[in-house]
Amino acid sequence: MKTLTLGIFLAGLLAASASAAGAPHSGDRPDFSKIAPHPRLFLKKSDEEPLRRNIQANPRAKEIHNAILSKAEKAKSKPLLTRNQIGFRILHTSREMLNRMFLWGYAWRMTGDESYVSRAKREIENVATFEDWNPAHFLDTAEMSLAFAIAYDWFHDAFDSDTKKLIAGELARKAFAPFYSAKYFWFRPRQANNWNQVCSGGLLCAAISVHETDAAATEKIISLMLDNIAYGLRDCYSPSGAYTEGFAYWNYGTSYQLYFNEALVSAFGSDMGLYEKYPSLLKSAKFIIHSRGPTGRPFSFYDSGQSVSACPLLFFFAGKTGDASLVYTERDLFDKPSDGISALFTILTASSANADGAPPPKELCWFETEGEVPLFMARTGWGKNDLYFAAKGGHASTNHGHMDASSFVFDALGERWVFDLGGQNYNSLEKLGMNIWGNSSLKNSDRWKVWRYTNHMHNMLTVNGALISPTADIRLSECSANPKDMRVAMDTTALYAPDLKKSVRRIALAGGKLRVSDEIENGAKASKIRWTMCTHKNARVADANTIEITSPSGKTLLVKLVSPRGFKAEVLSADSGNSWDAKNPDYSRATFSGEFGPNEKGEIVVDLIPQN
Repeated sequence: MKTLTLGIFLAGLLAASASAAGAPHSGDRPDFSKIAPHPRLFLKKSDEEPLRRNIQANPRAKEIHNAILSKAEKAKSKPLLTRNQIGFRILHTSREMLNRMFLWGYAWRMTGDESYVSRAKREIENVATFEDWNPAHFLDTAEMSLAFAIAYDWFHDAFDSDTKKLIAGELARKAFAPFYSAKYFWFRPRQANNWNQVCSGGLLCAAISVHETDAAATEKIISLMLDNIAYGLRDCYSPSGAYTEGFAYWNYGTSYQLYFNEALVSAFGSDMGLYEKYPSLLKSAKFIIHSRGPTGRPFSFYDSGQSVSACPLLFFFAGKTGDASLVYTERDLFDKPSDGISALFTILTASSANADGAPPPKELCWFETEGEVPLFMARTGWGKNDLYFAAKGGHASTNHGHMDASSFVFDALGERWVFDLGGQNYNSLEKLGMNIWGNSSLKNSDRWKVWRYTNHMHNMLTVNGALISPTADIRLSECSANPKDMRVAMDTTALYAPDLKKSVRRIALAGGKLRVSDEIENGAKASKIRWTMCTHKNARVADANTIEITSPSGKTLLVKLVSPRGFKAEVLSADSGNSWDAKNPDYSRATFSGEFGPNEKGEIVVDLIPQN
């Protein structure tokens, strides 16, 4: 690891460059003389027999265990990986390598079948021929680092010395050295995001895994990552646990946060005080369970997707907090058990968090008013046919942000009726030369040329056909968790100024329906205003004030304009017509539009009424 000598010197410079003022509290430092023997990442040798007993005693744990073994066997016949770069990423390759090392490592440790050892060795020798792990997009490097870390640690007693030396050398050259060669934006950032957690987690686990190969170099990496992760823990979670980048990125960033914390626990017997210093991490499980509607679909704001899938990390949170209700929503999602590392945490904690016997959460409403992304989520119960809505404030000029402040989603009758389509495949836009990551505070940013990212495709008002302000920061007020009248308000004036003098949105769930009202005071000129919601494609104008929507399963929702008179009901395409935008063939836009005269005051009130 001679390449790291200069790196250790540079690390001192990086540390000195971080201002003490405003820096978050980093974790305590481990006693490196007491590092655990191999295997030391996540699953120690002493954990194996209790794990086997848990698998036999717990049907869910056994189901996941068998799924992992099945996937591990199938993965052996897959072709060797290639450094196939798509756009500026090889993340898919790194992720597949990580998955394979976990599957084969787990299968080897649980069965003793040496075919997994030889297959893992072949893959390591193959990936070692890659010129690099694409450090320009350091997520790729971080995930590959974790793959090599698990391989070194879990196969430590099975691999020959040359293979272990190869792995340690690859980590030194292709992970640690590139980290020191440039000051990456995710390292001690002014505002951290999932990159902080993923990159810190990958490098920390790698350094722990190969610690004995170069103690000085790896200890420096571990210390730097302990400093760095504090920024992610400070910025990625609100005081109540909301994840700034949304549901999907919680799964990504928090996975690596748990890998980070639990690698410390398994290697040193302590999380270095991180859970205690940053309680919002464990609180974030509440954000996740309330983000899922009765349909299982998440509140997919920002670049999240709409897919319904299990969330195995919740088993870890349930075991850690003693709150079994956190896995209540997991009961019906085990038809697709996870096979990634997070599945290991499910198996390890399944005995203390049995989804089949879990009680429903006590709270029907959860909201966050102080964080960067204010959120309100409410439901009438935890059954599949209960009513649910979620709404958000915040601003668009944040990482993965959309022009969606005041937008909402709605579930009823076991269906989602009001959709947030989430993000669009990044490479589909990047390959056209669109810079969707820069200048998001400006309306002329490439990001705001993407249909799904704008107010035109969110469930909110559009005034005079214009984009909303990307920097307007919308806060929540009038939050009520009363089960008979759950409601929230948002002053949205800043989104539409100067066209509107005042705009306040209120959303209330009561009496078996959802009411959305927008109090308007127009500006000095006449304004054309459109109320929009994205819904199923099968929608029709039933009368002048009503749009009838039919779900694919044949259920019906009525969208009724209560006021004002004179607005026109229309069902519009969900597509933009732009060549670069994703098509949305399964959706339409239910709209009401009309004109407010100069200085006119009024209220747009729309009821969403499920037809039982």
